[in-house]
Amino acid sequence: TVRIERLTDFGAFAKISDHVDGLIHISEVSHYHVKNVEEYLTVGEELKAKVIKVKGKKISLSLKALQPTPWENFLDNYKVGQKVMAKVVRKMQFGMLMEVEKEVVGLLSRYDYSWNPSENLAGMVEVGSELELEITSIDKKKKQFSLSKKHLEYNPWADLKLKTGEHVSATVLRTEEKGAIVKVEEVEGFLPISEISTERVNRVEDVLRVDDIITVEVMEFYPKDWKLTVSIKKIAEKKNRAEYESNLQENVSGNQSLADLFEQYKK
Repeated sequence: TVRIERLTDFGAFAKISDHVDGLIHISEVSHYHVKNVEEYLTVGEELKAKVIKVKGKKISLSLKALQPTPWENFLDNYKVGQKVMAKVVRKMQFGMLMEVEKEVVGLLSRYDYSWNPSENLAGMVEVGSELELEITSIDKKKKQFSLSKKHLEYNPWADLKLKTGEHVSATVLRTEEKGAIVKVEEVEGFLPISEISTERVNRVEDVLRVDDIITVEVMEFYPKDWKLTVSIKKIAEKKNRAEYESNLQENVSGNQSLADLFEQYKK
């Protein structure tokens, strides 16, 4: 045990015994960055210190050598899968650095912002903002850990099973210049203006209204990219084709070919 005798800009002098003093350099006060020794130590305070160097009559002491590091505290208090509140300390092209505990920083990759690939979380928050995240990995040797926001969110696309060509019910959510946004189960899809009708459509509003319930055909379905494109026109085209083929079958007897019909037509 030592007693703090005097504080300086570069550390503190501490009495080890009646005739022996030592220096606690500012870098040995704490594992955290220390700007002012006065914030950590007071004259007359008694505490435990470790002798880390002796050179002649000069004795160097350390307080932090007897304290767990911030990383060790992190490992004791946190585990993979745990929810944490973290502060944005830096935004980068590939992600954001998030501080979970003082000077304990992990990476929130841009791929873990959201299940929605078009959502840019970094553009929605500022340095200093706090987010609720989940710890997804901890590398003890490299002293690194990863965080995710999307793992705390429900991904409706993961449960949606659709096939190209399948007919599904959809609700019109809103109309746009190039088409309509429709809801299929719990996800949003796009109905291009060119796929609304077999006839030319100049304005989506002329054909569809918000809350209309329609039957559409799946044209494209890419759940990882959150992309769903649907069509009304393809259903109409297939229906027209089926009716045409049905009428054709009725007009053509079993012994007649199209060539025979054509010859009769010429007569």
